[in-house]
Amino acid sequence: MTGSENFLERVVRLFGFDPLEGFQLLDAHVFDREQLRPRLHTVIARVESPDTAARVRQTLLKVYPEDYPAAVGEMPDGPGGGHIRTVPLGELDGLPFGGPALVYLKAGRDDRLRRTSFDRLYEIVGILRSPQGCPWDRAQTHQSIRQNFIEETFEALEAIDTGDVSGMREELGDVLLQILLHCRMEEEAGTFDVYDVLGELNDKLIFRHPHVFGEAAAGNPEEALRNWEAMKAEEKRRKGDVSRGSVLDGIPKDLPALPRAFKLQKKAAKVGFDWPDLSGVFAKIEEELAELKTAAGQSPERSREELGDLLFAVVNAARFLHVDPEEALARTNRKFAERFRHIERRLAESGRTFDQTDLAEMETWWSEAKARE
Repeated sequence: MTGSENFLERVVRLFGFDPLEGFQLLDAHVFDREQLRPRLHTVIARVESPDTAARVRQTLLKVYPEDYPAAVGEMPDGPGGGHIRTVPLGELDGLPFGGPALVYLKAGRDDRLRRTSFDRLYEIVGILRSPQGCPWDRAQTHQSIRQNFIEETFEALEAIDTGDVSGMREELGDVLLQILLHCRMEEEAGTFDVYDVLGELNDKLIFRHPHVFGEAAAGNPEEALRNWEAMKAEEKRRKGDVSRGSVLDGIPKDLPALPRAFKLQKKAAKVGFDWPDLSGVFAKIEEELAELKTAAGQSPERSREELGDLLFAVVNAARFLHVDPEEALARTNRKFAERFRHIERRLAESGRTFDQTDLAEMETWWSEAKARE
């Protein structure tokens, strides 16, 4: 030890780790979960009080278990090693802190410490796709898991619609897995990887929110949306995509019919092709309903056409009422299913089956279920 020993050298000497193995030095007052790398030796400086220690503990517990050893020491003034006390991380804020102290966590090679890491997740996906990985995962292509993506998305939507928080946590993870699998496939092809996707998304979010990251203003959601659309158009201009085939371009062709109708109408309305108010929409619904009644006694083709026109008109009403038609119908589907299950329960209670009841009795039970909502 020499008189010219610097701060980092003193830290290494205090806790006795090899800096060549990799380490990080963090500030107790500003570090966050994103900065934590459990595979590195971690030193947290400026732990000056029980309150600071509590914050450090809370952040570290997002990655490390409560029983992980945490060494607490003060920087030695002289050539001595300095006093160190090691406690389980969960007890860190129980120590007396009377001045600046350092908290040290030894580098850990247990992958469980990386359980909440995005990099660990992408690493797992890479392992599954590797020659030593899972035969099923290796065999998949964009097209072979396309339906999985759709199904996982709808399962996540169901959890969201029903307020199932635990289900959301699981199903959103399944959606994320689908995204990472597609990214990994393209990384293998040498086109892009997940970090390219993240970079482009970060750039897009910043660029399209000039009222947050720039000088523009937005006092309400409508103004924010106008900013978004304006910057989206500017993006296309900068990319050289100034051609316009149709106002209706940009709607995914595989979007289900109900939300597709909603988006078609919104795009047309932006250029003035719209009813002035709800009265015109309701009149159109009545017109289409009358035409459907007439078509009902004719060919199935004519009935299908008129039914489609009626549904399209109803979607227009949803748009004027600021209601998502897909969400509205999904709610009605759940409501119908719950009421019908009540009928099934009532039948089971009476020891009967559907062929032993009639519509009038089922309507009574239906009304029971409706009254309980």
